[in-house]
Amino acid sequence: MLEATIAAHGCRIVVSVSGYERASAEDYHDANWLDGAVAVELDGYRARQAVSWQAAELLAFADDLDRLGRDLTGTAQLTHLEDEVALRIALDHGRGELEGVVRRPARAALTFEGVEIDQTQVGVAARELRAILRAFPVRLPGEV
Repeated sequence: MLEATIAAHGCRIVVSVSGYERASAEDYHDANWLDGAVAVELDGYRARQAVSWQAAELLAFADDLDRLGRDLTGTAQLTHLEDEVALRIALDHGRGELEGVVRRPARAALTFEGVEIDQTQVGVAARELRAILRAFPVRLPGEV
């Protein structure tokens, strides 16, 4: 299991991936589903949700984090196709806020906002997410 951690003031989010769901799939979309989870610890609350990620979702978030770490102003968003996870980091001159939600469809949700975060945590999360993507890259048509 590979993990990327987003640490912020009083909050820890861990995005994990254990492998491709359909390693032998030949269709682009089917071939890029990843088995994983997201875990959130926030001021004593905990939530963990099994998640099927699309590799492209994680790649887009990593790109956003890299840009945010470089520019120190802007936003990075993780948008999940199945709407079980949403994360948004907004920085202004290297300091900002984290907000998001982790849902168990039709059952429960942990929503958070206004969590302080800074550029240091963004850089760490970007590096760890890139390590996941090196192990489980987006498989392009013709590669599957």
